[in-house]
Amino acid sequence: MAKKLYEEASVQAIADAIRAKNGGTEKYKIAEMATAIAAIEGGAETEVYTFNQERAEVSKFLNEVTYNPADYTISLIPNYVTTTSSNRPEGVSIQIKKAGTLVITDGNTNNTITKAVQAGTIKIYNLTPNIISTFFVIDSNNKIIQQGTIKPTGTCRMIYMTNIDNVRDIGGWSCDGGTIKYGKLFRGGEVYGFLTEDGAAQALDMLGIEKEIDLRFDSDLNGRTESGFGNSVDMLHVDMTWNDLNYQKNSGNIKKIFDPLFDYIIAGHPTYFHCSAGADRTGVIAFLCEAVLGMSQSDMDKEYELTCFCSGVENDNQARRRNETVWTREINIINSYSGATFRDKAVNYMVSCGITIEKINAFRAAMINGTPDILTADINTYTVTKTLTNITTDNDVTSAKQYQPYIAKILPEDGKIIENVKVTMGGTDITGTVFDGNTTILRRSITKNLTQCVSSNTRTYVIDGQSYVTNLTANEGYGIDSVSITIGGVDMSTFYKDGIISIPEVTGDIVITATAITQAPTYIDQLTNAIDMTGAKIGKKWMYAKKRYNSSSGDPIDSDYTNITGLISCKVGDRVRMRFTGTSDTSSNTIKCFKSDRTECAIGYLNFYLISREGSAFADNVVNDIANGKFEFTLKASGSTKDMAYFAWVTTTKDINNCIVTINEEII
Repeated sequence: MAKKLYEEASVQAIADAIRAKNGGTEKYKIAEMATAIAAIEGGAETEVYTFNQERAEVSKFLNEVTYNPADYTISLIPNYVTTTSSNRPEGVSIQIKKAGTLVITDGNTNNTITKAVQAGTIKIYNLTPNIISTFFVIDSNNKIIQQGTIKPTGTCRMIYMTNIDNVRDIGGWSCDGGTIKYGKLFRGGEVYGFLTEDGAAQALDMLGIEKEIDLRFDSDLNGRTESGFGNSVDMLHVDMTWNDLNYQKNSGNIKKIFDPLFDYIIAGHPTYFHCSAGADRTGVIAFLCEAVLGMSQSDMDKEYELTCFCSGVENDNQARRRNETVWTREINIINSYSGATFRDKAVNYMVSCGITIEKINAFRAAMINGTPDILTADINTYTVTKTLTNITTDNDVTSAKQYQPYIAKILPEDGKIIENVKVTMGGTDITGTVFDGNTTILRRSITKNLTQCVSSNTRTYVIDGQSYVTNLTANEGYGIDSVSITIGGVDMSTFYKDGIISIPEVTGDIVITATAITQAPTYIDQLTNAIDMTGAKIGKKWMYAKKRYNSSSGDPIDSDYTNITGLISCKVGDRVRMRFTGTSDTSSNTIKCFKSDRTECAIGYLNFYLISREGSAFADNVVNDIANGKFEFTLKASGSTKDMAYFAWVTTTKDINNCIVTINEEII
């Protein structure tokens, strides 16, 4: 779908206006709004507009001219082109009755353009031909005050884009199995630096353009990488240089252009391609698209000549006539390829440039309204024979398609070097043009002896003279203790630092030996610093075994199921983390709060349930995972807890050695 520039508030207002009129509660997509409006009884009268969006001279040319593909000696376009440029479409004039927000929705694509309007006459452009589209106006009170339908007629969809000439949709023409879809491919002139805000809205909102292919010289871009349509549109640049199809094939430009272009269309991304004037280089790319889609030669000739309505025909530099060498040369090149039809010849040309027949068929399916044929390419299949001695390859195929690439890497076995490489095609030695490598490559082995750690680089060999890099990571709970590296038997352990082995140039077999050991805790267990009620340090042992605090008196009383730790130093704002073995419920685990003089805080004790309860006044960010021996909280001031300096932990855990308490430290 197109990337929209309309204001969400305006569209929301329209939906609200519909619901106010029909009394419903439905949510509407933009494409559904026109139908909903038309169904409202007693609403604004529906205005109906029908017009030929083609200029009269363009319609006359298209309707009256049919070219003979066997005769390229004539061109009739001079009979129809005037001295006045007429490459932009006829729009439809709409009388806006009252100021408001105008919303226009294309009936084919559902693309929508929204803008503020004043009372008066405006022109609407670029709607899909022969499809009913809709418009409506809402006022400042979200009331629909005007609505209507618009149906442009004609075939050639010339595009109005302020300051940009020679723009048109490739769609509408008869082709193999149906007609070419509108709204997929657009051709035209350069947009960067010329596009106005209105032109951008037309391109992005109404046309839905998402990709730009720039065919101009490298020097024309001066290093620029952004699209002339803005950051929402991706740009591909290919220096096409000129429009000769033999040159474009040999330079690799056809594959550079059409592989991504076809991918864009197959994926549903409307695409705009252009050179400077949208005439020659642009015309050739349009011609190839039209040819593989199965347009007639007569229609392709006329589509090419439509540029004359922009450039004129007063001299040869301006005119784009079908009987000129720059056009007949391309026709003759395509005709030089095998095929029963011009379409088939164009397909075989494209395949010879490296475009797969599968991608061509997918492009045709995405571009044609109807039932296009599934095409096959007139290409051969060749046998691939490999004679390898002490060498392996990453490509095991035994055949390859004509015109399609074949790539294979060859590597010597451990301890071997490549002495000789010979590649023949059709009996001709082509080694010098296709082999990219060194015939003295030596492969070095990589041996890893790893204990409680892993290597990020899993390769078992490296080419002599290349670099080698890997990260060593200890298993959980372990830390790297020692790392040894030898290269060709020589100690090169200096290539290891901070978990990374980085060898700039390998000169021999590599042996890596690394050991990780159990990692010491990186926290302080505050239970080791616990004190008793007299202030004496008792460390990590129970202050009261088999005891709990009486909820009334606050004194320790007998309990078969709980034990009490010593006093742990803390204050409001501290993050307390507890870890323990065994499971218990939140109500059986408590903390009792004490002041700095070790007297009881007025708050008494808090069970874990109270601490973890939603909206607790005593703690923030509670992690309650009692079942897995984890409880965390941040103390906050509430009543007398603001005075607390210690707490004792009453827990059902039997073994204090399996208990950990930290203050403001992760337990790692």
